[in-house]
Formats: sequence, structure tokens, C-alpha cells
Amino acid sequence: MKNFLIAFSIFLVWAFFALWVYSWIMTPSAIASSGDTNNITSETELLHNTETDKKPIIENEIANTTNVQISEDTIASVNHIETNATGLRAVDDNNDIIFSFDEGISIIMNKKNVFIADSIADFKLKIKNYLEKHPNKEVHINSRYSANEDIENPNLGIQRGQKLKKILVTVGVPAEKIVVKSIIKSLEFDKNNTFKNAIAITFTTLDEERMANEIKKIKENAIVTVPESIIIYPNYSENGVLIDEKLESLAGEIRQRVLENPNLKISVVGHTDNDDNATENYRMGLIYAREVRWYLAGSTGVKIGNITAISKGELQPIRSNNTSNGRRLNKRIEIKFQ
Repeated sequence: MKNFLIAFSIFLVWAFFALWVYSWIMTPSAIASSGDTNNITSETELLHNTETDKKPIIENEIANTTNVQISEDTIASVNHIETNATGLRAVDDNNDIIFSFDEGISIIMNKKNVFIADSIADFKLKIKNYLEKHPNKEVHINSRYSANEDIENPNLGIQRGQKLKKILVTVGVPAEKIVVKSIIKSLEFDKNNTFKNAIAITFTTLDEERMANEIKKIKENAIVTVPESIIIYPNYSENGVLIDEKLESLAGEIRQRVLENPNLKISVVGHTDNDDNATENYRMGLIYAREVRWYLAGSTGVKIGNITAISKGELQPIRSNNTSNGRRLNKRIEIKFQ
């Protein structure tokens, strides 16, 4: 009997020890694998459903940026356009930032004009300088507009982009290297119906075939309407004429006209007031005209032989020289087209 009790006690000790070891070696993963699998299946299905739910949203975002209106000045590709970026930004093919401003180009709902703050006005020259340093590049104006705006043809995105294109041409950016494209996007206009981030700039590899077709189209379809003359009032120094935005704007307009009429001939006429004697005024008028002639020959593509410089001195005033305002208006440069 005594031996039986001893054996039974030993059995109970080993039994409790075995149960303790069993409970200790069980891990949460083992419990999970032996537990209810419905919860795991449910989580898997939820994850799958979440991914499925996201997919149409992504497709819609792509649709909103690639279904761009195709027109003569529109390209459908939207690579490297950061539609949520703030401020005016220009990037290249590798999405490297070429320049950026904290402030953007603004638009007003249902209006085709663009508004450029003085703080970002330098972007025009930055575009011009970049294209001059990279002749194998072209610039894309990505113009955003909203589906909630008025329906027009071409759409407001194209119209605003064209406005900006004209501004760039006036500072010397070649028109054939500017591509305008519209991007339809949900825009949040403020209480004044203004959106302050309407334009993005991209530089891409020059499409030489497109550029050749653009130049051909301009030459074939353009109606050559050369104005009789253009009058400008440049800034003067003691030694002559200063190169400023007025002359750059003039050069841009002449470049556009050369595309339409490659044989364009120009006369640059210098006029003065009567502050000095007639001989000196004639001499200064000729100096001014010659300086403008050389500037136009170097910046417009017009051959120097097709540009003449002459002086009228004080002989052809358009206002009385008896007032300071009249003298200011008489001291001018006249560009005559032939």
C-alpha cells in the first residue's frame, strides 16, 4: 500500500509538471493557428476590399490629368506636372526643379486673363535664359482650369495659356518653342473667385518635328499685316540707349513677324526734342537709331543688311517742344516696316 501511494504521488507530480510545460510552450501564434480562422479571413477580405476600393480613385486621378483637350497648341502628356505644388515652379524631364517662386500665377473664375505679381515677374527671363542655354529644349505651359467654369472653345485653360505665351514671346522666347496645354482639375477658388496656382512650367526635349510643323503652319496660314510703324520710348543714358523691357518687347514682336515674313525689312528712325542745336540733335538721333539697329540685328534674326538706321533729329516733332511732356514724347525711336 505504501509503495502504491508513493507511485501515485510521483505520477501526480509528473502530470502537473507536464501540464505546466505544455501551457508554457504554447505561443500566441500557435493559439491563433488553432483558433477561429474566421477573423483572419475577414481581415484578409477587408484588406483586399480596401485595395480594390482605392483602385478606381487612382484611375480617376489619372483620367483627370490625361484626358486633356487636344488642340493645335495642346499636348496630352502630363509627365512631371505636380498639380498640388504651391507657387510657380518649373521642372525638367527628370523632375529636377529649374526655378520656383513662393507665389503663383493667378486666375479668376470664368475669366481668360492671367495675373502675374511683381514678385515673380522674373520667371519670363528665367525661361528665356534656360532655353538659350539648352537649345534642345522646349517649354510647356500647363494651364489648369476647372470643370465648374464656363464651357468655351477653346477651353479657358488653353485661352489662359495663350495669354501667357504672348507674354513670353514679347521678352524673346521663340513662339515655336512654346507649347500650351490645358489640365482640367478640381480648383478651389477663394471668396473673390481667385485661384492663385493656375500655371506650372515644364521643360522637355525639343520635338523638332512639331516645331517644324508649327513654323510651316505659321508661314502658310499667316496673313502678313505689317503695321506702318511702331513708336517706342526707351530709357536713355548719356552715351545712348539702354536695353530694357521695352526693347525686349519690341524684339519679341519683330521675331514673330519674321516668322510670318522672312524678308521683312526695317528702318529705325531716331527722333529728338529741340533742347540742343539742330546738328547735335541730328547726330544724337542717329546714335540712338544705330544702337537700336545693332540690338535688333543681334536679337531678332533679321539680317543687319535688312535694317537701316536714319535720323530725323528735331525735324518731325509730334508734340510741342514748349513743355517737358512734349519734349519727352518727341524724343523717341520709330520702327518702320517695309
